[in-house]
Amino acid sequence: MGKQLRTVAIVTVAFVASACTPSIAPGTTFATDPFYTPVTSEKNGTASSENTLDAPSPRTGSGEVHVVLAESAQLPAEFPQHFSQATGFDLIIDTVATVDSDPSTPVDAYLGFDNVDMYHAYSRNLVSPDALEDVASPEGTGLANIPSAIAYARDDMCVMADTQWYAANLLTPPASLAELASADNAGRFLLPDPTTSVEGRSFAYLVGATQKESAAQWVTGARNSGIVVLPRDEALARWSVGDSNAVSAIPSSGAQPLSIAPLSLSARAYTNTGTETLVQPVPGTCIQRPLYLVMSAQPSNVDGVESLAAYLLGKEAQKLFADEGAARPLEGSVLAGTPIEKFAIADSDPVIITDTMVTDSGDQWVKAWK
Repeated sequence: MGKQLRTVAIVTVAFVASACTPSIAPGTTFATDPFYTPVTSEKNGTASSENTLDAPSPRTGSGEVHVVLAESAQLPAEFPQHFSQATGFDLIIDTVATVDSDPSTPVDAYLGFDNVDMYHAYSRNLVSPDALEDVASPEGTGLANIPSAIAYARDDMCVMADTQWYAANLLTPPASLAELASADNAGRFLLPDPTTSVEGRSFAYLVGATQKESAAQWVTGARNSGIVVLPRDEALARWSVGDSNAVSAIPSSGAQPLSIAPLSLSARAYTNTGTETLVQPVPGTCIQRPLYLVMSAQPSNVDGVESLAAYLLGKEAQKLFADEGAARPLEGSVLAGTPIEKFAIADSDPVIITDTMVTDSGDQWVKAWK
């Protein structure tokens, strides 16, 4: 059963921003280009101080909006309260592992799921076939056959290395997917089960999309080299970083330093000086992941979903995501000086998963890890 969150007590998460460039462990490198190009104004082609996503004013009203939130996604701590204050609707959140999970409450919308989840939801008739009246997904982010899916942020999934662990042990993280499968690195990598977690499934898709016909052989070799597949909670518990927002700068010498996680973790896991992220993506291991809101097939509060979609694309919500390191907003003008801009830097050429890959090969890629 999922976890419910009501807009009763909201905890503000504070971040320490610094003008310093993040330092990393010896032998590691960050990609020099940001992983996402900010949305630009059509008028002059530059990032605008105004909202460039053409978001309308959200509808106002009352009642509860029941949302299923992806376990792998982060929602800013203040978001439910701000949404309620701006619109009058109360956001009720049920957190689940995957879009296939059975929620514990009725569902008005799904939130924080990527394009792969959207295709799965569509195939199971979980989402509305009709477009929203007020809001359309920003240009270039819409999904065929799912017009009610609205992209609001991006959070690539990458193999992440604990830079403090590598520095403390005088070792160098793998520099590619091929190096990850080597005997030296495979035993340090904890893979959440691809059949039951978004993180693990993303890794299975990464291997399948990059290795193609050799994917099954790659999986066999990696497992023989020592890659460990575990239930999601156990994998994160054994990772030297984990998925907590309260991450210590002291490395854990008894835990493995590699796992797969959303890139936004690097904007929430950093040293107490605020100058160094504790996790770094392994080059060539990132999957591009737009995050969506989509109306369910049988919503009880259509006005509330319309309002939520418009609010998500508004500047206030976009800035909340950037300030709290929850995900990279699509609105480029809110990024300056935020943890997302400073730390969430990944490959400039991530792997893109298409609907054809999902329908033709996705199940096969995941089953290879059973």
